[in-house]
Amino acid sequence: MPSSMLEQPTLPKTFFSALFLLLLVAAAPAAWAAERGDRAGQRVLFRTLEAAARNGALAPDDARLAALRDYPLHDYVIAADLRYRLKHHANAALDREMAEFIDQHPDLPPAQRLRSPWLKSLAKRKRWQQLLAHSRDDDSGANLCRAVHARIALGQAPQSAALALWRVGKSQPDACDPVFDWLDHQGLLTGAEIQRRARLAYLAGQYGLVRYLTRKLPAARRDTVEQWLAVIDDPGKLRTSAGLPDDILAK
Repeated sequence: MPSSMLEQPTLPKTFFSALFLLLLVAAAPAAWAAERGDRAGQRVLFRTLEAAARNGALAPDDARLAALRDYPLHDYVIAADLRYRLKHHANAALDREMAEFIDQHPDLPPAQRLRSPWLKSLAKRKRWQQLLAHSRDDDSGANLCRAVHARIALGQAPQSAALALWRVGKSQPDACDPVFDWLDHQGLLTGAEIQRRARLAYLAGQYGLVRYLTRKLPAARRDTVEQWLAVIDDPGKLRTSAGLPDDILAK
């Protein structure tokens, strides 16, 4: 028999390539379904663990956390756990965890929402160095007050920063009270400073604050501010600047 008759037919390479592609296409729906099933399971697990974290029932070595490692909301569980522990078990070790988590997740909303309560806790525990180290130049409100308070506690005497907090025409957060007490003890809240803030508050329409500040003024300055307040009893005078006392408009 001729040798050519014994040779097996050879399939072209394109056949195997096409077969491979067909197998991939056939397997894709099953893989997608499996992945979809995994995500559904992860969503259920996330809700379970996040609820446990919020209630202080999440163990640090909970093996189920590994199943959420690639889940987009994994760090939300960690944030919930840190928030609970901060409220109930704040300590130096937790402070290190908080600092690392917040620094490593600058764009994660729950991580950044942890920062203010953490700074508040640091101030309450008088951990001034760490509070100041984690303050930011763009801080405002209570966080800015705490930063200035920390500088005072560390003996830095931040007179300008403290006065900047005072010289506003609105009520400041309670975290500013220690700063204002320091200014008072330093003799920096003079009658002129108090009247200056009363004027800013008056122009901002914060009349309750004006009345509060009036009680702190010496008699002569108190009479002036009370004249400003008298205008408020006649709203018609407030329709134009001509109805205001001359000194309230003076810079």
